[in-house]
Amino acid sequence: MLTSIIGSLLREGSMPPGAIVDSGAFQGWWACYYAEQDPSRIVFAIEPDEANVIGMRERFRRVPNLRAVHAALSEQSVVNASFSDQEALGLKLYRKQRTLPGQANSTDTFSVHRVDDIFANKKVGLLHLDVEGHEYTPRAILPK
Repeated sequence: MLTSIIGSLLREGSMPPGAIVDSGAFQGWWACYYAEQDPSRIVFAIEPDEANVIGMRERFRRVPNLRAVHAALSEQSVVNASFSDQEALGLKLYRKQRTLPGQANSTDTFSVHRVDDIFANKKVGLLHLDVEGHEYTPRAILPK
């Protein structure tokens, strides 16, 4: 039902203006759905697992308004973060590492950003946070 409502709002032009952000995009299916519903908007699929980002770029290369971004969102910015050191850095990453069948586990590093830092000069019309287990903390990353 939520899919139908969001799709209708995007198709009818009733969603607030601005980019769409899908944080914790995993395979990118939601981001692709948003991009196809309103081709005039840029959709950022933010995902810390590099294997998933590569998969999105290959899978959705024909969706011109979809941008797969190798990063994560949290309440503080960090360069070269990794899944293994997130607790030591005090991060609450809004995506647990998941790997697609047949892929090796990623041990890559990624940047962690605050929404304010990367979208300071851009409007965001829809912010989709896949928080998986951190339901009590998304307010910390929302723009002030």
